[in-house]
Amino acid sequence: AEDEHIDENSDKRHKANNGRHCKQWSCSNRKDVCMDREDLDELGVNIIEDASNESTDLPTKFTKHSHNNPVLRPKDQNVRKASNTSTDISDNCYHSSKLVTGNGDNLASSAQTCYTLGGPASAVIISPSKSTGFSCTVTDLYSLPISGPDSYSLFSRQRRNSSQSPRDSFKFMCDEVVLNVFKWLPKTTLARCALVCKRWSILARDETLWRRVDLGLKNIRPGVIGQVLSRGCTILRLARSSIQTPVFTTVDNIQTFSPSQASKLQFLDLSMANVDTQGLQHLLATCKHLKKLALERCDLNDEICKYIGNNSKLEVLHLALCQGITEKGAKSLLTHTALTELNLSWTDMKMTALNHVVEAMPASLERLNLAGYRSDLQDYHMETLATQCQNLRE
Repeated sequence: AEDEHIDENSDKRHKANNGRHCKQWSCSNRKDVCMDREDLDELGVNIIEDASNESTDLPTKFTKHSHNNPVLRPKDQNVRKASNTSTDISDNCYHSSKLVTGNGDNLASSAQTCYTLGGPASAVIISPSKSTGFSCTVTDLYSLPISGPDSYSLFSRQRRNSSQSPRDSFKFMCDEVVLNVFKWLPKTTLARCALVCKRWSILARDETLWRRVDLGLKNIRPGVIGQVLSRGCTILRLARSSIQTPVFTTVDNIQTFSPSQASKLQFLDLSMANVDTQGLQHLLATCKHLKKLALERCDLNDEICKYIGNNSKLEVLHLALCQGITEKGAKSLLTHTALTELNLSWTDMKMTALNHVVEAMPASLERLNLAGYRSDLQDYHMETLATQCQNLRE
């Protein structure tokens, strides 16, 4: 009997507890009914204490202004935090986001708003409508358009009108600026620029652009050297080049430089150049101000030696492997010069020509090369050199 009485009391307490839980849960919409934290935990509901849980208003109708009590929902770590929800929706909405932001203050003047329903694959789009206020559309999230910026800027290149003539920027430049541009061009390009217009033809022939010209390893046509000299060239390199004659007349018999006119050349390099004796003679006949001259492996004659001797400012003379230096040419070669460096190696001069060369050595000479005359040089040659060339170092 006592056991039966205890069982009846336990059943009554169990039914009372169940009734109490059901009564509080069924009256959750009433404001005067409160639920304890322990009871909520037993039901699997977490109280909102941090920003990770969500609460949304439960509207009765889709209206602009709805005020409802928040409903607690189970905490789900896989659900993203809601952002910028401006419209009340049902309990099944897990996430909302603005697809396109409008310029109005409320939803009626703004653009669409998207809410995900039950999972990441479906959504409802609420758009403002003039008749009903809102229009709801359920669609697939993967078909939603990607949101972009509010405004776009289109950049396009304007096509030039064929009827309009292109602007010539060089017309607005002074001559000094154009010359600074021309000085970076190769000489072949600069010669083509002279054919553009009269102004470019004058500027392309300016002496500042032609002071130094390198035509080494080139095949030089007749008249080209005359064009270079007429433009005031002072440094000309023709090493290993093939020079066609005549040097001052073109194929069309147009004279590019007067043989009687003195050129401004100061440095001339004709080392191992392929040029005949007549062309070399015409070229050196116009040289009166040479300071350095190189004629390695070139054929000489008495006239060429005379023209070389007319350069009173000549300092360096290289005549290695040159042929054709005679006794007369040796006398005129060193008569009026003030050489500091002379190279006469392997020139195959005769003994008489060598004697005149040694006796005519200038006192300013510092470097001398007579390689190839080891068997021809005598003691009196060395005594003469030591007496006349006291500044000789090498």
